[in-house]
Amino acid sequence: MDVARVAGQAVIDTYLESRQKRLKVNLDEPDVIIRVDVIHDEIFIGIDTTGDDALHKRWYRVYKHPAPLNASIAASLIRLADWNENKVLLDPMAGGGTILIEAALMGRNIATGKNRDFAYFKIFGEVLPEEDEKEISMELYGIEKYRKHVVGAIRNARAAGVADTIKFLQDDATKLEGIEADTVVTNPPYGLRIGSKRIIEELYSGLLASLQNVLNDDGVAVIITSNDEILRKYAKTLGYIIEEEIGVKYGNLDTVVFKLHLQ
Repeated sequence: MDVARVAGQAVIDTYLESRQKRLKVNLDEPDVIIRVDVIHDEIFIGIDTTGDDALHKRWYRVYKHPAPLNASIAASLIRLADWNENKVLLDPMAGGGTILIEAALMGRNIATGKNRDFAYFKIFGEVLPEEDEKEISMELYGIEKYRKHVVGAIRNARAAGVADTIKFLQDDATKLEGIEADTVVTNPPYGLRIGSKRIIEELYSGLLASLQNVLNDDGVAVIITSNDEILRKYAKTLGYIIEEEIGVKYGNLDTVVFKLHLQ
C-alpha cells in the first residue's frame, strides 16, 4: 500500500508539472496501468501493455491438466530448440498438449493472444497488422501415458483449432520406438506428487535412453525440470552433450532448462 501511494502520487505530480494538467484516477477501468513492483532490494517500474490477464493464459485450455506447463515457457522452450514447421517435433510426456499446441500455433502463424484485449491499443491508439494464418501440415507428435490426458490434450488442440495438426498417442515415454524426431521438447514430472527420488531417477534415465531411439543424429532435446541434478547425471552417463543450461524461476520452483544433443 505504501508503494502504491507514493508511486501514484509521483505520477500525478510529475504529469501536473510537465503538462499543467491533473490526471484523473479510475481504479476500476483505467486507460493506462503503471506497475511498480518492489522485490527484495530491487524496484521495477513499467507500463502495462498487456492488461490484467497474464500472457501465459490461453483461450484453448478447456481441459485442466493437474500440472499444466506455463504456455509462455512452453513457447520459449520451442524457440530455444530452434524448431520450425519443417522439423518433426515430439513431446514424449505431452500432458495437456501445451507444447505441441504452441508449436502448431507458431507453425500456422496463429497469434497466441488473438482473443485478448491488449492494453497496448488503449495506450498508443494503434492496431497491430494482422498476419495471414497459414494452412500447412506439420509432423507434431505427443506421447502420453494416461488416456484421460490424451483425451484432454485433443480437446485443447480442438479448442485451439489445430487438432488436425497434432497426433496424440497413448504410450510409455521410456519405451519409444517407431518415430523419428528432429526435435524433442518436454516437461517431465518433477516428482512433487510422487515423493520418491528413486522413481524419478528411473523415469528420467528411461526417458533419456528412450530418446536415443527416436532422436535423429543432429537432433535437439530441450527439457525443463526442477530435478536438474538427476537429469544432468543421466544425460552425461548416456553420452548426451549439454549445450545449454538455463535457470528459470517457475512460480516458487527453481527449474533448469537443458538443451541436449546426441554425441
